[in-house]
Amino acid sequence: GKQHNPASMFYLWSTSRAKSLRHATDNVCTVLLHMRLRRQHEVEVGKDWIERAKEAGAIDENENEADKVNYTRFCQGLERLDIAALQLDETLMVLK
Repeated sequence: GKQHNPASMFYLWSTSRAKSLRHATDNVCTVLLHMRLRRQHEVEVGKDWIERAKEAGAIDENENEADKVNYTRFCQGLERLDIAALQLDETLMVLK
């Protein structure tokens, strides 16, 4: 069986459900804020990619292959941040 080290164990005689829920909600809100700020920063850093994509209609065949790869990675990064933010938002709705 497992060996339990009494020096590293915590005993909870009681816990406040409301306080635990508030703490979890605060943590999710903080992470959601950081996720949104990160996305905003990524868009600011990558606004050249966004502008080039808007103008790419007629110039598409002249695009560099490395640019296409970098733009795809940029878009995937934004998509991952969006998905993570949506999942955090759903978690927040469950907690409330």
